Amino acid sequence: MSSLTSPLLNFSQYDIPTPVSKPAFSAAEAESVAKSFPSQSLVLKAQVLAGGRGKGHFDNGFQGGVQMVDSASQAKEYAEKMLGAKLITKQTGAGGRLCNAVMLAERLPPQKEYYAAILLDRARGCPVLVTSNQGGMNIEEVAHDTPEAIITTELDFDNGISHAEGVELAKKLGFEEAARENAASVFGKLYQIFKDKDATQIEINPLSEMSDGKVLW
Repeated sequence: MSSLTSPLLNFSQYDIPTPVSKPAFSAAEAESVAKSFPSQSLVLKAQVLAGGRGKGHFDNGFQGGVQMVDSASQAKEYAEKMLGAKLITKQTGAGGRLCNAVMLAERLPPQKEYYAAILLDRARGCPVLVTSNQGGMNIEEVAHDTPEAIITTELDFDNGISHAEGVELAKKLGFEEAARENAASVFGKLYQIFKDKDATQIEINPLSEMSDGKVLW
C-alpha cells in the first residue's frame, strides 16, 4: 500500500473541484506558464513530497515552499530559488528533499479553510476520516494544542461515508449551509480515491470553502 499526497495525484480526475494549476520545470517555463493565466495573481508551490512546505526553507536560504506571486517575472524569480534546491520541512528531516518542479495555480482566497484526510487506522482496524475546522495548519500541532478541533469518523471499508453523514459532518465542522452538500461530495470522493489507489493516507490541507458555497481542494 502507498501513501499519496497532492504532488502525485490529480484530484480533478475524481471531480473534486480544484483551482486551475500548471507545472513548470524551469524558471523560464514558470515565467511562461504564469503569462498563460488570465490573472498573474498566482500561488507558486514547490512540488516536494512533504508536508509543511509553506513553513519550510531551502538549503540556499530561501524561505517558504509556497509563495504568492503577482507577476510572471516574480514567478520566474521565485522558481529560480526553488528549483534545484532542497526544501527542508519538519517532515523531511535536516537533509531536505530536492525540488525538481513547481506548480502555479490561480489564487482564490477562501472564506474558511478546513482539513480532511482519510487514513488506515490500524488500531481501530478500519479506515477513518479525520477532519478539522483548522485547515492550512500543521495537523500535528492542531492535535496537540486543540484536540477538540479534530473529528475522527470511522468508515466502512466497502461504502466509506454516506452523503447524509457527510452533510452532517460538514455542519458539525462549521461549513455554511450552501457549502455542506459540496463538502459531503468531496468527503465521498476522497474515500473513492483512497480505495482506488489502495492508499494508506489521502489528505487535503487546506480544503477551502469559498464565498459562493464551492468547496475546493
